[in-house]
Parts: sequence; C-alpha cells; structure tokens
Amino acid sequence: QILLQSGTITFFEPVVHENDTLFFGGYFEGYGTFRFSPSAQMEKDQLNRFFATDSLNREFEKILLFFTPTVYKQLTNKNSKSEIQGDLKDLQDEADKLYREVRRDGAYLYSFELLRNLIYPFGKEYFLASVKPANTDELIYLYNPYLREEVQFRKRFWEPGQNFIETINSYSQYNVDETYININGRDKKQLDTKTYSIDAQIDNNGNLTCKTEVTFEVISGPTQFIEVNLLPSLALDSIIDNKKNNVRFIREKLDVSFKNWETSQVGLLLDKPYMFGDTLQLTFYYNGEIAQKGMGELFIFAGAKWYPRYGFRDRAIFNMTFKTDKDYTFTSCGNKLSERKEGEYLVTKWNVIPEASNVSFSLGYMKKYLFEEDGLPPIEIFFSKELHNEIATYLAQDLIAIGKDMEKQIHEDISNATKTFNHYFGEYTNPKISVSEILMPHSEAFPGFIHLGFSTWINTDHWGNDRLLRAHETAHQWWGVGVGYQTYHDQWLSEGFAEYSALMYLQVVLGNEMFLDKLRDSRNNIYSARKFLFGSGAESGPIALGYRTSSTETAGDYGLIIYKKGAYVLHMLRNMLIDLKTMNEDVFLSMMREFYGSFRGKEATTQDFRRIAEKYAGIDLGWFFDQWVYHNYLPECEFKYNIEQDPTSGLYTAKCKVVTKKVPEGFKMYIPLELQIDNTSKAYIRLLIETNDFYFELPNLPQKPKKLVLNPFESVLAKINQ
Repeated sequence: QILLQSGTITFFEPVVHENDTLFFGGYFEGYGTFRFSPSAQMEKDQLNRFFATDSLNREFEKILLFFTPTVYKQLTNKNSKSEIQGDLKDLQDEADKLYREVRRDGAYLYSFELLRNLIYPFGKEYFLASVKPANTDELIYLYNPYLREEVQFRKRFWEPGQNFIETINSYSQYNVDETYININGRDKKQLDTKTYSIDAQIDNNGNLTCKTEVTFEVISGPTQFIEVNLLPSLALDSIIDNKKNNVRFIREKLDVSFKNWETSQVGLLLDKPYMFGDTLQLTFYYNGEIAQKGMGELFIFAGAKWYPRYGFRDRAIFNMTFKTDKDYTFTSCGNKLSERKEGEYLVTKWNVIPEASNVSFSLGYMKKYLFEEDGLPPIEIFFSKELHNEIATYLAQDLIAIGKDMEKQIHEDISNATKTFNHYFGEYTNPKISVSEILMPHSEAFPGFIHLGFSTWINTDHWGNDRLLRAHETAHQWWGVGVGYQTYHDQWLSEGFAEYSALMYLQVVLGNEMFLDKLRDSRNNIYSARKFLFGSGAESGPIALGYRTSSTETAGDYGLIIYKKGAYVLHMLRNMLIDLKTMNEDVFLSMMREFYGSFRGKEATTQDFRRIAEKYAGIDLGWFFDQWVYHNYLPECEFKYNIEQDPTSGLYTAKCKVVTKKVPEGFKMYIPLELQIDNTSKAYIRLLIETNDFYFELPNLPQKPKKLVLNPFESVLAKINQ
C-alpha cells in the first residue's frame, strides 16, 4: 500500500500507441507512507531477516512510479495537485537518481517490461515504485503480471566496494495460504523452445563467434515481446526473424571493470504479434569471451550460458557444429556425428536427443581415456597429465601430493556410482558418459556429460570429499538432468537428491560410519550457521527459498540448505520407510524408482514428490514437508531415562522422557530408539513424538538394557542431548 498524503506528483510525458495516449509514470515529492506485508509466512520470515519485522511501514518524501493507464486514472482522481511546482530540472534530476537505482538491478529489464504491459495489458495492472525512505537505502516494489512470481520486493545494498539491488521477497499472487501448493504460481511462458541449430567457432584465446538458430512454437498469444538470456561477456550483433528481418532488441550495460559486458537479459521486440500455434524462428549472431587463457590452457567459464535461452529450463533438441583449433581436444554433450580437419581447425558435429535443458562442451590440451565395461555404457575421461605434472612442482612446495593415474581414480568413482544408482534408482539412459576436467573451481552436469572442477583431479582425499563430489555430479544424470525441477523452489529435488545419492554411494564404498559422519557434519553445520561467540546472525531460510537462501544476511546458505539439508530431508524419509526389524529398504528404493521413472525428462515439483512419497508411506506427509521444506525448524531434544526392575516379576521397565525445544507445539518426528541389550545385540523401535514434553515407557523387558540411544542413525535432523 502506498499513501501519497500531501505533496506534488508530476507525470512524465505520455507515449502514444495506435492513437491512444498512455501515461506510464510520475515522480512524487512530499509526504507519503509505504506499507508492505507478504502474504505467506515463508516470505514474512524472509522480510524479517532483513528488517526485523514481518511487515514494513516506512515514511518517505520521494517516490518514483511506473504504471499502466488504469493506475494513472486512480492517481489523478485522488490527487488534485498534479501540476508542476518548483524547478523542472531539479525534479528531473531527483527522478533520474531513483531511476538509476532501479536500473542498477541488472537482473530485470524494467523499461522493456513496462512497455510490454502498456501495449499488451495482462491480468492485474503493472506497477513499480522506487521509494526513498528517510535515512535508509532505496526500496523497490514491483507487480508484473507477466512474471511467474508477480510480486517482487527489493532493496538497495551498499557498503564500501558493493552497491547493488538485492531481492528480499518474490512470490506468486496465487500463493495465499500455508499449504504452499501454489508456491510455483502459474507458468506464464508464451513460447515452447523446440530446436537449436548452432554453428560455433572458438579460437585458441577462448573467444566464441556463433550463429544460433532457435525454433519456437507459440503457446500463448499475442506474443510480440520476449526475453532471452545470454552470457554477459557475449556481445549480441544482430537477431533475424523468419522473414529475414532484423529484430529490435534491448540490453543494459553492466558496470564491470575493464569489461564491455552487458546484462544476461535481452528484450526482443518482434515486428508483429505472433498467435497461438505459430512457429517463430530467430537467428542470433553474437561473439565474445567464454574462457580465459592461462598456463597455455583455457579456463572455460561459460557453462550452459553460451547460447540464447528462453524461459526456465526449457528442453529442446540440439544440433551443433563446432570449429576449434586442431591442436586442442574437443568434446561436448550428445552424440558425435562427424569429425574432420579443415586447415588449422577441427570441425565436429553433434546432436543432443532427447530434449535437454542445458548443454555444454570442453576444450583444451587433453587426452581421451576410454573405459569399457560389461553392463555399463562407455566412459570417456578427458584429462591432461602433462598439465598436472607441471602443477605438481608448485604443489610440492606446500607438501600437496599429486595422485597417480587420476584418470583411473576418476573412472572408478564414476563407474561405481553409476552401478550404484542404476541399482537404486533405475537404468542410466544415455549411450555414454563423458567426464572432462575444467580448470575452474566448480563442477556441473549436463546430459551424458560432466564438468569436474580442477581440485578433484589433484588427488583423492582420505575423508571422502572427492568421492562425494564425483558421485554427486554423476547422480545429476538421475536428478537434475534426468528428473528436472519446475522452479527454484524445487531445486532441492536436483541438488539435495544428488547430494544424498552421493552419500548413499559413500555408504557403499566407504562404510556406514563414514556415511553417518558426513550426516553429522551436515547437521552440525546447519545448527551452527552464523552462531558466533557473542551472538548470532539471521537464521537460515527454508529449503523452498532455493537460491534466495543465500543473501547478504545469510551468506553461504545455498550449499548448506539446498544441498546438505535437502539431502537430510531425503535421509529422514528413508529412515521413516525402513523396516527396523529387518533393515529392509525396498519401500524407499521403490519410491525413488517410481519418482525417477515417472518424471524422467520432465520438470518435477516438490508436490509431485510428496504425492509419490505419501503413496509409499501410506500416510499424509503434509506435516513433514511443511516442517522440513517450507519452514526452517531445528529441534533440540533432551532425552532422559530411568530403568526400574519389578521385584515380583523380575522384569524391567524403562521410563523415558523427551523434551523438545525450538519448535512449535505439535511438531512431529518419527525417530528410532536403539536398545543396546548387551555388547552384541541391539533392538530398535520407532517413536512418534508430537508433543514437546513426551513421556513413554518400555515395560516388561526381560533383560536390563545396557544403554538406550535416541536417533542412532541420524534419522531426524535434530540436536540430541542424551
């Protein structure tokens, strides 16, 4: 809610479209109030992390407004003082200051989206406000009906060396209750990407020159304004449509030192509106840096951002031709169709079928090592021993040893992880597995293709971290590449599942104790996030916040919450479904196989997974997902017990008490209790705890247990004092 209580609003000169005069913005000076309160509790909690309140009420003296004509009529009806008062130049300067702050947000093309809403109004009215409250940084509120999450609230973040716009809240107008069934909102995309035809040349300095032809099917019309994404380091020369006409486009400059980079967002204005069922073909011509050269090698940073992408994880068929230096080894996603020498160049052709949401390649002075084994597809390892021998000289100074035959060590983990996941989740479906070293710190998975970061090729550590990383990226062939995720709220279905799959692999090859140690490490890190000697910072957000778990108030939480806690959620489900008498896990594995089989090649949601989990659990799991995915409760339990013997029967009774703190009353946990009968035998029972003070007895025990242990398998993410 914005109240313009007293002052002057000056409207900008309107635009004219098809004889309609469209007022689109204005600047207000005076006295006003900005009030904002998100609808869902998850967003209220996020607002609280930044402002220590779940609803804002800020007074202001200046506000910049952008809107559609209906809002203009409301403003002119309620504000009679619309004439210009004071110096026009001063007003323009003040308005420009606020607009510069809006444009600082390189993630959005505000002027492009405003124009789209002016010409093609859709649903509720577009509205943007840039507010300058007294003594605080600028706030930006946006309602854009074309976005999947229509409501956006952002603030300027400034400290020495940093000045940017940070998203605080982002949510759908349809997410109005605490079930979070509609957390993903409604898909507003207007195009379905069908095919890519890519003709790329990469020189030996890491510069790309590319022609990419993309074919779309229009699934919602009229469509004349579209946005695509492209790596900021790539300069877009031109775009040509079906009729060989130049397509007008807009792209903002980025403030990057020594670089002439632009925003990844590109707004396209087509020459006419396209309607449902039409085919749209666009050809993009672009060039620029996708890698940096050092030590004679290319440090490729492009990932899957080197070609124009529409929508979120749109799947398409790819046909690609690459022209590269003949002295380099080149490999890519998909099937290699041909290879030939052309002067100083190597020309290779590839296709990626079935549809994929992201593709990439690797290039460098590498050698291919081919491993073939019955029951598995061929595994290709691309690796430069010569480079690592050179690096070994430098690492030896810090007493870091280079592992022997690293291509074999990498292959061993990729091969064994693939066998494990084939057995657990279902068969790997690509015709081969290609694994390439990239000279970057990160790793990333693509269809049938894995980028493994530099560090895991140095050696294999004794603590299981390298094996965990390799298995994690392999697991993405099932979770992330195989089963996709619909929005960032569901990204834990990729990263959390891949992380837990890797832990299951570690359990197979390094044993149960190493597996439990990794879970304990995750639990300790989750509980200790931003806990300092003299206080604590903002609490972590829930899994459903996705990438937004990492912010200026919660730095580093993305990996901790989406990967580690996401894995823990899957571990808790596994423990709920295990037969504690036989330790049989068929129910859990059947659940995972059905989820993989049902959603391979599709984008799944948390609710999709919940439905399958409920089928195998046989109960409503709404409480489980609410506690662990949509909230960030971290229970702390104190477990005490006393064992008494009946003097008449000689039988024993264990009288037990579990006190749970830091969670609301009614918080529910299925948690195993281990009875250590003697040094060689143990028994297990599963407790359902749903009160904060939980008392129970174990009567008629023929033998006095040596010890009782609550949560022996880390079955619940909880801190246990016992």
